[in-house]
Amino acid sequence: DPAVRQAEEKQLRASAERLRRFRPLAYCIGEEDSLTSYRAELDLCFAPATLAKFREHLKRKYHNDLAALNTHWATRFADWDSVTPMTSDEARVHGNFAPWAVHRTFMDDEWADIYRFYLDILRDVDHPDVLMGTSGTQIPTPHDGQDWYKLMPHLNWLSSYTYGHQDEMHLHFAEGKPYISAATGYGVSADRARSLLWNRLFHGNAGAIIFWWVAIQNPDLSFCQAGQDLGAVIGELRQGVGRLVFEADRQLDPVAVHYSMASMQASWIATGGMEAYSGALDAWWQALQSLGYQPQFISSRQIEQGVLTERGYKALVMPRSLALSALEQAQIDRMVAAGGVVLGNDVKVGAYDGDLAPNPA
Repeated sequence: DPAVRQAEEKQLRASAERLRRFRPLAYCIGEEDSLTSYRAELDLCFAPATLAKFREHLKRKYHNDLAALNTHWATRFADWDSVTPMTSDEARVHGNFAPWAVHRTFMDDEWADIYRFYLDILRDVDHPDVLMGTSGTQIPTPHDGQDWYKLMPHLNWLSSYTYGHQDEMHLHFAEGKPYISAATGYGVSADRARSLLWNRLFHGNAGAIIFWWVAIQNPDLSFCQAGQDLGAVIGELRQGVGRLVFEADRQLDPVAVHYSMASMQASWIATGGMEAYSGALDAWWQALQSLGYQPQFISSRQIEQGVLTERGYKALVMPRSLALSALEQAQIDRMVAAGGVVLGNDVKVGAYDGDLAPNPA
């Protein structure tokens, strides 16, 4: 909605003008952000302004050919103004998930674009190298807008949560080396603090956000035992081996893991949850790391662009990759022809295309 964006810009410009003289280390644009609420499974958005922009997007996607959209979606819309996405319940009954999935992907694009919008404003008001990000990051799901491949080009600082392989997603899809400081504290003991912070250092964290003061201080404001333990570990990380690791660049192996929002959508709408997909991803990632490999997430779009062969990947792991575009399939075949291998779960890989229309058997 243009009116909403204008209001957002006015508010952000005013705040940045007020704060920039203090030279903030970074701008935190939101806390535990989500397109819905955390991972709430709501098929947003059907507002008139959103549907108008969605229809313009569809005209570009289908080259202004309504018949092509109807064929792909298995629908019978008479004109562009009547084209309306389906909810997940409607798509399940329909038997072709594309009228739902294309809308979900569009909403992911819109969610990422608002961060681009914010970053452009801050760069204009403050300085070109401004750091901007969010805190309390969420794992990608079909509804929450957290497609890290699309988000990370617009975020260069994060106070992240680390579950669900988020550290790797943030690092692998960032432009450059982002400043990531995961939330820690919570009254952890010395051993737990040491395990957490060193592990996060090896996963690309550049610091820590301590949550919250009551977990590290006594009523008289002296540091309690948990605060002293955290301080000791942070001291280790700021010098010696810790400093060397921080300054180093991570070395990744030529092993790619398929990051496919379409497959996440397919797994969710087919099973009613993310457990099957998340379990498959966890198992593969743990197996690869147990074997001593440092794999890298590669998005569907990157595969379509040819990075598998351009970067010399030797293996592609496909955890529940239920959806594949024709371009992805062609590039995977190209990697295999060059001597690469493909590993995956016992599912029908590519049962759907990149928009979740059924692929021919």
